[in-house]
Amino acid sequence: MPCDFVKTGTTEQVIGCVKLLIQALISKQSPELALDAAWALNEMAHNNPLVSGWIRDAGGQQALQESLVVYCSHREHVDCCIWLLRMIGGVHGLLQLLQTEPLPAEVLLALLQVLRKDNTCWRNNQGPLDEAPQLLRCCAQRLAQCGQAPPLLQEASALLQEMSLEPLLGQELLVMGGTQLMSLTLQMAVRCQDVETARSCCNILCSLAKVGRVDSQHYLRTTEVLQALQSAAQLGSGQELEVSVGQTLGFILGLPEERTSSAIQLFSGLGEFAVQGVLLGRSTGNGFAETPRCTVQNHRWEDVEAIRLLPQMVGELLKLQKILGERKKTPFTSCIHLALLDALGSCCSSLSPHLAPGACAELDEAVRLIAPQTNSVVSHESESRVPPESRMAASRQAELLRAEPNRSKASRLHEPMKIPEEETMKRRER
Repeated sequence: MPCDFVKTGTTEQVIGCVKLLIQALISKQSPELALDAAWALNEMAHNNPLVSGWIRDAGGQQALQESLVVYCSHREHVDCCIWLLRMIGGVHGLLQLLQTEPLPAEVLLALLQVLRKDNTCWRNNQGPLDEAPQLLRCCAQRLAQCGQAPPLLQEASALLQEMSLEPLLGQELLVMGGTQLMSLTLQMAVRCQDVETARSCCNILCSLAKVGRVDSQHYLRTTEVLQALQSAAQLGSGQELEVSVGQTLGFILGLPEERTSSAIQLFSGLGEFAVQGVLLGRSTGNGFAETPRCTVQNHRWEDVEAIRLLPQMVGELLKLQKILGERKKTPFTSCIHLALLDALGSCCSSLSPHLAPGACAELDEAVRLIAPQTNSVVSHESESRVPPESRMAASRQAELLRAEPNRSKASRLHEPMKIPEEETMKRRER
């Protein structure tokens, strides 16, 4: 065994053996010989930094790169070489391989898998390594070159998803154009019916929304991102993807106020699970939140176009409320219900100053749902979840609604929404 030879042989003998194996690695005689040489070098270098140094000094990194290109179609050989490169060259060796041109797709796929399986390549207990930003940039550039190749898209997007959870790396990805890259990748995943990649892209956009809340929200609230989310929502690929789309949209809606009308428009026809995703905002490993964290809680919309579209959002929230009402009460449905009250209260606070009772059927229905809680002692968890400002707005609107002449629901639906432009501008100035 090679490892036994390392223990019993002299230094000169081991170094001589290393040089012979490297020659066999690049001899191009056969893939079997190259694999045997790579495997033997792996065994010798395992847990032995001294031998790893000898392999590196003998030109091992360059030899491995050459052998990877020559025998790229032999999966076992590719895996063996990349792990050996990780062992002797560390993150610098993997970075050098990532920057190699041309880099066969088979080699890139195996390299991405190594980076996912062994995250110590780019982070430690204290956080990302110094080389991590450069590694992130290289992976993002390779993702842009993947084309319509689902295995590569899945591995690259999954790796970026994990890396973007680190705030430093998330900000790096955001500034280098990560939102545009993710929206393009998401559109490509939709065309390929690649649900796994689509879900990873949504999760990355969520991470970017978190790190970009202060001064980078303009990267996220773009037409390209919203169109990509809309396409993913219409993919119809099941519960987990729809929740991921909703979570991403929820974080974008929760960004500091600019113009949110385009994002609110996506609420129309989102579906049950996507609306749940908006309400939860942050998921656990199984796609659901342990505790409600509504990203639009206490959010006040000032933009006129956004306020005009809020009834669409209220309508979708009310649809979900009716669905939950017909189901057996569970911890999960209770969690959704609490976040639902948050969002409805926020919408009522934004809409009620601009609409007379009866002018908007969706607002009237939401007020009827929230207002009764304002007249009772807050003894249940669900009651305490409605923000005080929202309860007061709903209570005032309910009083006016009860005094309003009894008109048909249909006539209310056809009334135009009246939002005083001057009043809105004054409120924004204050």
